Amino acid sequence: MSMIVEFLKHWKKSRIELDVLQQQCGGISYDEFSSLLRDCLNNGVLLPVKSAGINGQGLPYKFTIAKGRLLSENVAYINKIVQAGAFSSLLSFSWYYEQPIKNWEDELPYIRLLDEYLKAHKEICPAGKQQRSFDIFHDEKWLMEHDDFPRHVGLTLEQLGIVAQPDPLMLAVNPVRWQKCLSEFWQKNNQKNNQGERFCYHLAVENKATYYGLLPYLPESPFVSLILGYGWKIAGNLPQLANQLGQLPVRHRVLYFGDFDAEGISIWHRLMDIDSRLLDDQADGCQWGSRDAGVADSGACSSIQVELATEFYRAMLDLSPVRGKVNQQLNQSALAAFGRCFSKNERECWQRILQEGRYYPQEILSSEELGRILCRYKDILL
Repeated sequence: MSMIVEFLKHWKKSRIELDVLQQQCGGISYDEFSSLLRDCLNNGVLLPVKSAGINGQGLPYKFTIAKGRLLSENVAYINKIVQAGAFSSLLSFSWYYEQPIKNWEDELPYIRLLDEYLKAHKEICPAGKQQRSFDIFHDEKWLMEHDDFPRHVGLTLEQLGIVAQPDPLMLAVNPVRWQKCLSEFWQKNNQKNNQGERFCYHLAVENKATYYGLLPYLPESPFVSLILGYGWKIAGNLPQLANQLGQLPVRHRVLYFGDFDAEGISIWHRLMDIDSRLLDDQADGCQWGSRDAGVADSGACSSIQVELATEFYRAMLDLSPVRGKVNQQLNQSALAAFGRCFSKNERECWQRILQEGRYYPQEILSSEELGRILCRYKDILL
């Protein structure tokens, strides 16, 4: 294969000038260049643009590229692999015929994964892009980073069951549970010798896909709210929880569920350091409403207690972890604190997974499994 043909395979335009081709062949003599160019003209890879004229050696100044002839080897090579693999009829590979063969070779492993998914799922349930990316490629971010891939194989996002998931508000409130918390708050303040402390429970998750997976089950759960953490953003936003719900002197207990990887563990560990006294500074004298409204002065502001949503993590251990995220920096103190939330055997499992260069994304749990675990917290918290 001549250097001219190889260069033309990467050329995006339909036409090319003689001097451009000559510049790409600077390492050979003009006679050698002329010979290669005439071969391309003879086999029909290049067609002269007659209106552009010819030079003193009879070579056209401009050419039209015959993509079909140029890439005929690509077509034969790709079709041979496609026929041997018996790929799903939903897939089309015509886009690759007109691309450098490297594009096909780079994406072929992902085409095979997509083919396996399509064959295994005759009916595809709707899901967000991150969720579907993990379902197909075992990497929740792959489709986000390769937006054009579905088009390369002739599919639309709709055919993959991918639905739009606009960025939600950071906080979704369960009105039934919030009303109950308010009722218990008023009842406590109207009883002189009330014993025990009431909590408002919240669940914070790291990623949008998990937020949407849990949202339908929130009304049946013991949680007042579902919080979307968006990675590290929650470390700055969580102290605003009491302000957003109304500055009542109550205890907010937040259970956190993130990816099981070095960064997810570090995010949770950072949340453990949130000083609830910051909320005291934000409150106006730790008051809400007025004494005339019958609000007793409890002498304490709203506070936040952050814990680990261990049941979600335990459910991950029933599944196979995936490889990746080996470049993240592991906080050993965070890992030790994380491990103390589990049994010795579980702790050893977590450590082994990280040592093997594996992790669990939140997306590994289906929406149905997330919902079952969420509702199980009724028996745990209430």
